[in-house]
Amino acid sequence: MVIYKWRIRRSLFWKLSVSYLLVLIIPILISSFVYYVAVYTVKKDAMQHNLLMLEQTRLIMDTRLQEIEGVGRQIGLDSKLNSLMNAGNIEEGSSKHYLVWKAVNNSPNFHAINTFVLNHFVFFRSNSVVLSSDTAYPDIEWFWKSLFPNDNSLDKKQFHRMLWNRFHQSTFLPGGQVTLDNKQQQVLYFLHSFPVDAINNPLGVVLIMIDQNQINQLLTQLDIGESGLIYISDEEGQVVTSVTGKQTKIAPEVLATTSNEEGFFKTENGEELYVSRTVSSLNGWNYVSAVPASMVLTKVQYIKNITIAAALITIVLGIFFALFLGYRDWKPIKQLLQQLRGWLGHGEERYTNEYNDLNDSISRLIENHDLLNEKVQEHIPLLQQAFFRRLLYGESIDDKEIDIFQKNVGLDISERSFYVLLLRVDEMEGNTNDPNLEEIRMLNIVIKNSIDLSMGHLTYFKYDIDENKFALIVEYNHEDKDSQLGIEEANSIIHNLSHTLDRYSQMRLSFAFGKVYKGIRDICLSFFEAKQALEYALSKKQGQRFARYEDIPKESDKYYFPIDLELRLINSIKSGNESDVKQVLTLLYSENIQTRNLSVPDAEQLLFLMIGTVSRGMDQTKALAIHELSIGKLQRKDSIEEIFSKIGQAYLDCCEAIQFKNQNANTELRNQVDYFIQQNYMYDHLTLSMVADEFSFTEAMMYQYIKDHLGMTFSDYIESLRIRQACELLGTREVPIKDVALMVGYSSDRSFRRAFKRVMGVSPMAYSVN
Repeated sequence: MVIYKWRIRRSLFWKLSVSYLLVLIIPILISSFVYYVAVYTVKKDAMQHNLLMLEQTRLIMDTRLQEIEGVGRQIGLDSKLNSLMNAGNIEEGSSKHYLVWKAVNNSPNFHAINTFVLNHFVFFRSNSVVLSSDTAYPDIEWFWKSLFPNDNSLDKKQFHRMLWNRFHQSTFLPGGQVTLDNKQQQVLYFLHSFPVDAINNPLGVVLIMIDQNQINQLLTQLDIGESGLIYISDEEGQVVTSVTGKQTKIAPEVLATTSNEEGFFKTENGEELYVSRTVSSLNGWNYVSAVPASMVLTKVQYIKNITIAAALITIVLGIFFALFLGYRDWKPIKQLLQQLRGWLGHGEERYTNEYNDLNDSISRLIENHDLLNEKVQEHIPLLQQAFFRRLLYGESIDDKEIDIFQKNVGLDISERSFYVLLLRVDEMEGNTNDPNLEEIRMLNIVIKNSIDLSMGHLTYFKYDIDENKFALIVEYNHEDKDSQLGIEEANSIIHNLSHTLDRYSQMRLSFAFGKVYKGIRDICLSFFEAKQALEYALSKKQGQRFARYEDIPKESDKYYFPIDLELRLINSIKSGNESDVKQVLTLLYSENIQTRNLSVPDAEQLLFLMIGTVSRGMDQTKALAIHELSIGKLQRKDSIEEIFSKIGQAYLDCCEAIQFKNQNANTELRNQVDYFIQQNYMYDHLTLSMVADEFSFTEAMMYQYIKDHLGMTFSDYIESLRIRQACELLGTREVPIKDVALMVGYSSDRSFRRAFKRVMGVSPMAYSVN
């Protein structure tokens, strides 16, 4: 009974374990097919890898040879050589020797930037002088004795024909053995005729000696085994250079003449070679490697054995891990079920069907989540009302709050134009009955529904000010005719509602319009204007109770500084929001200085009120300083406009001081982030996540912070620091490039070279040489 109960309680464990075992059984069933496919694929990949390595060697060679072409063209365009090209025969003691000396003295040593270049020689048709990078030969006989002192087999006429019988446009030719700096060197020839416009009769030839040993060293990087070979042949099939293994039994020339196909090739002694070939697009040279087939198949066989052994070990270990993983997955599910049963009030003995139990618990959690989401949706209108209240009364709202609101309503309203329509419902004159709040609420609902039906094509938002007053924030689009007619439409609709109320109820509707403003932050200005217009409409004794802000008589001897505008000014100063402060100052100046005809006492009272306002929004010391400054200005009989301007400047100075304080805190954090990166950039494992964790930021927030305050992305900044330090190290000319890469934070010199070339435009080697 106990065993049976144990099995039931752990049925989920066995199900999970069996599922993991099935994952292992399926590969076993198809292993025979996969085995043969894998062998074929590995064999093919080995061949492709061999070809790829040969191709990479060809690309390196082409790059070096292209550099040599550039060297040849550079020499041919040298103006000093052009002067010698037309100098004619240079006799001993001639003043033209200066031209020879100048050309040799200014000739660069190209071996420093390309180790393939041993030396270069320049021949002229009009004279017998031969120039090199470090000397000049009076005639070709001297050149011949210096480079070929012991070789009498060379044909001088053939060498002469090679130089002058045709125009050489970057021609590569097989060379031979020469003596340079008292050393025997095996070389290839590069020929380039000049000038470029003398195709039929070249006046000079550049001969560059290419170090064949350097080429062979590059070829030896390919693994050809003990009996393989690799060679390069020209377009005519002549072998340029070759490298063979210690036990190679076939000559490169034999292979070049007997096999032109890629694939397996059997030699006369029965040995099978795998031949790979690629052709250079630069000069048409053939790059051919012949690797023993046994070497390729040995790797394949090795992979076969490893694969079979790994499969057997995986099966044995897989069974163990299937049980382990089954238990690992079953245990947290069991604990989760126990917690869910406790939260949801389930019994403790429901072990027979754990999946159904889990499904039931999750369904109940989803129901609770949906219920909670409904409650959140019910509160969204309240949040919107709170947002509009702050907006209408000019309280400070940051960009994040605006973005959140826009996501809730699904609209982008930050850069649009709006005006405020203010409506009020109250009892008619002559009505002796007490106002019924319930009746007012019902009328508000009727009015709002009527507005929704009549103004549905316009974008607007409603805000309830109190039980008998509410505001509409209506969008106004200068490019949309429907929106432009919106004010007139709203006026007509509200007029009709007003007449309807007059007929069928004892209540009356009053309404007023503010002006159109662009930007969501300026809605408060339209709201202030609508309130003034509504007060003006309510003050009229006859006629309809509606008005626009433009209808208010502009001449007045009373200053304008309502309490809500004063509160907005205080909040803007405290937050350091200069744009809002300037906006309020512009409104106060326009209303009181430009529009109204204030008496001197009223103007002074307004100015003292403004001083008192900033005093309530600042600490005592600053407020006293501003107060004394402003009193002094009044006593010196400055004009009202000047005093207003200086008080406004004092407001802005306060904002600037607050902003400076906030910026100092931000600057300190920026310096800390920059210091941390500069202390750790040399570690190749440094990541954005590590920096974010150090300062308790999310990775996305730290990415944006670095971009905003350091002027570039994290990866670009790290790269700039590493390359800058690398330039300093390379400038010493003592640290190897591979060590420099490790010292500045690169895991390999290959990635370092790519990054350095991308940032600096030259390779690290070229930079260190210069």
